[in-house]
Amino acid sequence: THSHSSHAPASASLVVPLATPPEYLLPPVGQHLAAPFSPLLSKSAMASAWETFLCKFSSENFVGSDEVVSVDGTDHCPAVLQKLIDCQIQAVPVRDTEKNEFVGMVDVLDFVATVVMMNNAKEFIDTLAHKQIPWKEFFEQEKHVFAEQEVLEMCNASERNPWCPVHVSVPLHSLMDMFGNDVNLHRVPITNDDGKVLAIVSQSKIIAFLRRELVAFESLGQRLVKECKSFGEAAAVSVNENEPAFEGFAAIIRNNVAGVAVVNDAGELVGALSGSDIKGTFGDGLFADLRLPVKEYLLKTHANSLKPVSCTVDASLQTVLAQLDDHHIHRVFVVDAANKPLGALSLCDLISFFSLHFK
Repeated sequence: THSHSSHAPASASLVVPLATPPEYLLPPVGQHLAAPFSPLLSKSAMASAWETFLCKFSSENFVGSDEVVSVDGTDHCPAVLQKLIDCQIQAVPVRDTEKNEFVGMVDVLDFVATVVMMNNAKEFIDTLAHKQIPWKEFFEQEKHVFAEQEVLEMCNASERNPWCPVHVSVPLHSLMDMFGNDVNLHRVPITNDDGKVLAIVSQSKIIAFLRRELVAFESLGQRLVKECKSFGEAAAVSVNENEPAFEGFAAIIRNNVAGVAVVNDAGELVGALSGSDIKGTFGDGLFADLRLPVKEYLLKTHANSLKPVSCTVDASLQTVLAQLDDHHIHRVFVVDAANKPLGALSLCDLISFFSLHFK
């Protein structure tokens, strides 16, 4: 963890006037707020120029005009999952209707964690009953329990979604630190002086920002994957395509990751399973489909996940940012010459790298 003691304190002076949208309210490509920097600058000079550039922005630059989608804590889980599907979002704030305030966030990983816990409960029930309960019978019971569960009970079930609102004046580099490896929040509510939630900023929005603005910082964007310290610190978590989908989701929770690589018997990358894939199965299939092999599950629910996005260690970070942004994904798998996963670069890894660290 590093200090930003050399920077100006968070204040109104750091809040720049809001520009015309896109998503994070910056000018169109080619009309940057900072003049392009020469690619001939030394690494240290480029890092200093990038740091100066980041200090021009605050959380306010990521506040748009869209209303914040939310749910009530008393809403039942199936209805909330349906809202995530209908709105094509990964998470939603939860409001306590009695207090009339937001009290938490629920996202797809919370649903994954809940489903995994319910499935794990079967082993315990089998032990207590001294017999094997048929899966069909168990699924029927769990389906009814899930249907009656209020979403407030599920908030942060994955322990990855604490409610951490920040003021619109918070500098961008501080916001990036919250999304980086040291804290690893997936999304952050942005509030005004009255505590009103103006927007929910996700890691994906920061990635879109980085992709656009690195055009003016060519030598930074051309750094290679193998130069990024975050890559290679841990092997890629993977599941075999023939394992039950439930085992893949369990691996996501067990390894505290947002997604896993799907490999064939030869160890080659053939797919990707992420928390958002839980949205692909619904109603009667929510539990029953989890017994399908991963490959069949993805073919039925989200066939695009069988076309995994990958890169090599010699890819540029600008290329990886484009892959993440274009495909709306949360990780790119790094593969060797045999298409076997070596590791993964996540949104969090890239944000950490560009958050004044460059490691």
